[in-house]
Amino acid sequence: PARALGGRFEGRNRRVENGVPREWIRPCDVVAYDPARLFAYTVGDRFDATPATRWSYLITPTNEGCLVRQEFEHLPDGLSGLRLRAEELDDGESAYGRPFAEVIIAVRREEIRAGMTLTLERMRIVLAG
Repeated sequence: PARALGGRFEGRNRRVENGVPREWIRPCDVVAYDPARLFAYTVGDRFDATPATRWSYLITPTNEGCLVRQEFEHLPDGLSGLRLRAEELDDGESAYGRPFAEVIIAVRREEIRAGMTLTLERMRIVLAG
């Protein structure tokens, strides 16, 4: 079902926070599907599955094979855990002289970038055979 526009699948996540592994599942809906060019899906929030984020893979042919670009964005209506934490701490200031929300978002942005880099590297290895 995930191989078509409108398809659905369960997104499974694993992450370690403060040395404690966490796992969770979220509903995902395919919002763009153009084989060999584009694959995108939204991830539902933990409360009512309202789309909270969108992940996209854009594929461009090259002489050596292809270039895969992964994109991530928060959607305005979904309640991600990050958004809830940032809103909760929005008025406070961290030890870094920056608002807590700003620090939380900066840390998460780097975590997402590292995860995306790892995902793309794993894709490269698998596709290289």
